[in-house]
Amino acid sequence: NLFKKKISITLKNLGKKIYSAILVRQPENFLKNKKYKKFVTLLKDHGLVEKIGYSIYSPKCLKEIYQNWKPDIIQIPYNILDNRFEKGGWLNLLTRDKVIIHARSIFLQGLLFKSSDNLPKKFKQYENIWIKYEKWLKVNKISSLEACINFILADKRIHNIVVGVDDIAQLKQVLQIRKLNIKYSLNIKEVSEKILDPRLWNN
Repeated sequence: NLFKKKISITLKNLGKKIYSAILVRQPENFLKNKKYKKFVTLLKDHGLVEKIGYSIYSPKCLKEIYQNWKPDIIQIPYNILDNRFEKGGWLNLLTRDKVIIHARSIFLQGLLFKSSDNLPKKFKQYENIWIKYEKWLKVNKISSLEACINFILADKRIHNIVVGVDDIAQLKQVLQIRKLNIKYSLNIKEVSEKILDPRLWNN
């Protein structure tokens, strides 16, 4: 009740009547305690939140929880190198189930802006992927920013893009990207999760 009261106060301060969504992180742990899911469901029932869902890291995690909790909204990592949710059929399934899909990590935490000769030491073993990516950008005469954003814009199943910026200048760069007709034919074989999952980067 206290948390519900705080949410109501926050909404009033923001001049809003309802939150558009609540996204739960690490939903696999969240589901272990039924009280938590019941609580966020009550927030929706009481008209404080429009949609309830979760932010997920991998198709494996999604497979574990989807049958027990079909979300209204979901946030997934999706980018030029990371097509795990596409290959596993999840994008089509989520779309069929009318789940709103937000794509995050579209720049792979900024790693897709690194040149092959400027990769952090721990990624040097994957240098060939970046060399191939750079050649493809050059052939298509586009920047990595244009390629990354247009990759998501071209997929009608994605409703929104989540990006992180350091300053207003970067935000302006993102907003100024125009929609291009790009043929994504990188022909890069399956990419290791040691690259795709930032949680593994320090291991």
